[in-house]
Amino acid sequence: MLYFKKVVLALLAVSTGADTDLMTSKSDSQLLPEIAGLESDVRRGSWQATKFVGASLGKGTVLSSRSYMLLTSTRGRINGVFFQAGQQVRKGDILVKFADQSFLVAPANGIVTQRLVETGEYLQSEVPVAAFVELSSFRLQLVLNDRSLALRPEQLVQVQSREQPNQGLTAAVVASTFEGDVLTLDLRLRTSSSEPLKAGTSVHVHALQF
Repeated sequence: MLYFKKVVLALLAVSTGADTDLMTSKSDSQLLPEIAGLESDVRRGSWQATKFVGASLGKGTVLSSRSYMLLTSTRGRINGVFFQAGQQVRKGDILVKFADQSFLVAPANGIVTQRLVETGEYLQSEVPVAAFVELSSFRLQLVLNDRSLALRPEQLVQVQSREQPNQGLTAAVVASTFEGDVLTLDLRLRTSSSEPLKAGTSVHVHALQF
């Protein structure tokens, strides 16, 4: 059963016991009307924007995100394409095979967010083949709506652009550190939109719980 873990300070919980009882009396389906299909989406590597995905953590800014285009290093005809848009790949996985038996491989563990070529095409050198975002190089800072909200390792969050709602990602928390009122999150990507979030993007962050 899907549910959100509501974390509050013990003192706050005692002082607002009536409200807490009212919240927990609702069923999971009432609390999570739009998240029922999100778990399967994360598992198969897709991402979609939703109007409501969980407890709002706050607003922030992307500090680092390694996203770039994968380019051909040689010219030739493509014999095979071994990935789909949204697919998660490991460093060294073969992505494209050319007629001369050369290969284009994944440069790091990541998600191929766009597929730009098809089998049979003839490509010149330095032509974009795919859009790629690395899994392990994502960090953001945010001001929490509530300092009492706790994030545990492997907690899933959704990060969504404030200006472009269709741009976003889901990720697992690797580490979190406070400095004053600002929380810095190191994240490991699970899914990404076709247009990855770039450094400097203003975002909304919501907590997910499966």
